[in-house]
Amino acid sequence: MSQLIGVAWYPLAGCMAVGSMQGRAAKRLRSPLLVIVLIVAIIAVPIHTIRDGPREILAFAPEAAIQEDVRRRVGSAIGDLPLANSHVRMMKVGRFLYVLNQLVVSPEFKLGRVSDLDAVHARIADAMQGFEPTPVVDTVFTEDEKWTE
Repeated sequence: MSQLIGVAWYPLAGCMAVGSMQGRAAKRLRSPLLVIVLIVAIIAVPIHTIRDGPREILAFAPEAAIQEDVRRRVGSAIGDLPLANSHVRMMKVGRFLYVLNQLVVSPEFKLGRVSDLDAVHARIADAMQGFEPTPVVDTVFTEDEKWTE
């Protein structure tokens, strides 16, 4: 947001500079200069869209730093569970980050009630607090690795 506010000053500064000019030269330069100032001010948006758009349209995984942070947070939330394996998969589409946790439980994993699984969901949700963009998180439990393919 601060970048947008900073960029918003460029057109204002350009208008002030042109407005202070006098005579015919000012009239000839006013419109083209204003157009150039406006283009420079808003060019970052289409460049960002062109650079990141195909990645999101094709539902690629987010940048490596985001993936590492998500995996670290999920790992800290499930660290004490008896798991044979776990997979954390994610994709970013537009403003949304989708995270799928596939937890392969070991034979030592004892389930008393479904609320025990809800407690694991709650721990993962707590670990993801404050993460931007706020992810949509699904967690799946299985004993058979084939369901994680």
